[in-house]
Amino acid sequence: GEPALADETSAHGKPSGAAEAGAHGEPDVHGESNRVKNAVALMLVGAIAFQMSTFYLVNYPDDDIVFYSYSIFGSAISIFCGVLLFESVQGCLEVYIMSHFIEGGTGRRMMRVAQLIFWLLIANIAMGWTSGALGKAAGKPSEAELKNWPQRKLKAECWGGVFTHAACFAGMSLWGVMQRLNWFGQAPMHALAVLPLAVLGTAIIYRVFDLLRDRFVSNDSRPEARDFWDAHCKDSENDVMSFGTSYVTVQAILFLIMGDIHSTSTETMAHGLEHHDVRSAAIYMSLISLIVVICAIPIISLSLRVLKEHDRHGALARLSIISVNYTLMTFAWCLLAATELIIMAVSEEIDIHGIVMRVIIAVAVTGGSFAAIFALDKLADASAGTTHKVIIKIILAKAILIGFSWEHCFQVALETMGANFNEYAALVTLLLSIMLCIVVFPAYLWYIMPKVAELREAREVD
Repeated sequence: GEPALADETSAHGKPSGAAEAGAHGEPDVHGESNRVKNAVALMLVGAIAFQMSTFYLVNYPDDDIVFYSYSIFGSAISIFCGVLLFESVQGCLEVYIMSHFIEGGTGRRMMRVAQLIFWLLIANIAMGWTSGALGKAAGKPSEAELKNWPQRKLKAECWGGVFTHAACFAGMSLWGVMQRLNWFGQAPMHALAVLPLAVLGTAIIYRVFDLLRDRFVSNDSRPEARDFWDAHCKDSENDVMSFGTSYVTVQAILFLIMGDIHSTSTETMAHGLEHHDVRSAAIYMSLISLIVVICAIPIISLSLRVLKEHDRHGALARLSIISVNYTLMTFAWCLLAATELIIMAVSEEIDIHGIVMRVIIAVAVTGGSFAAIFALDKLADASAGTTHKVIIKIILAKAILIGFSWEHCFQVALETMGANFNEYAALVTLLLSIMLCIVVFPAYLWYIMPKVAELREAREVD
């Protein structure tokens, strides 16, 4: 009566769950039962450890640690909800539309372009509507609206952030598919050639959205709402470009190390590799992570100088911001891949695969990230000026690791639950994802983001 955790294959070619057979070709029911129990037990232990660690972190006596904790949790939840929604919607499109009505690779790639535009459009509308730059709230503000302006800004940031992260992963999906085309998939340098295409393609889309914002916001609308909307939409566009280009870069690096670009995850890339090759790949990715974060230091320093001398939303300033985000996100993706490969190498020794391994990766990434944050905070306290700001940006980049690792873990869990409904599996997974976001998002909106804004304001005053 327990849901099967299988129908997926482990990183080293060993089938997990019910797919694994016993000595005489029969399903290993006892082994499957143990895997289910282990998965449930690990989720319980991991959930309690994560929840109690959160209490310790947000009540820590050091104000900097409290600020980092709230900021990272907020960003991680935004990534979690955005990616969960994108992947669930993508699953429904694949099952109910693409497989029936769209034939050939060109049509599927155009669908991915449409998804990127759709999520960016939703992000723009959400931020415009909640900030008051669009809809009935536009026009001359009343006293009550002026009083509620800080809450409006927070609400716009929250809604816009979730849909922006959905757009980020729509872009990653699009450019990842491009990398697997015939010519691009022939060699790592060919795969990296998608990078300028990603920059050019997203820049064209951004120019179109910039014209649309100018078209739909009249000069008599609220200036502060109009400026806020335009500024945050541009910040969102910077994030989408940074996510897409950094993902393309790391996929090319993994192609160079592991010889595979046609898989969609590090786990499936490692499929079929010898155990010592997985360990070697983990070492290489760890070293590359270190090299990237060292390269990030001068890039961030230069960006801070540019931002002092130029308007934040001018062309040069935007380029510097995208360069910083690109470098930090590349570091985060490399570190996440290295962590996954290390745990895959260990899992081969102790026979841990499937959802259990995903939970272990999420717990390891979260624990390792916050351990690193404590160490980096000591360095930040001992530094000043540009060095201090550089360290803070590196600390906040950890949100990508935490948000994506837990999202991937929950996505596997929801797909496992949805698989019990056969042809309705993708739809059930989407509904479960929406329900999970309904539970998680209000806490982010009502409690976490206001605290982040309060702590950020206090740091600016200091």
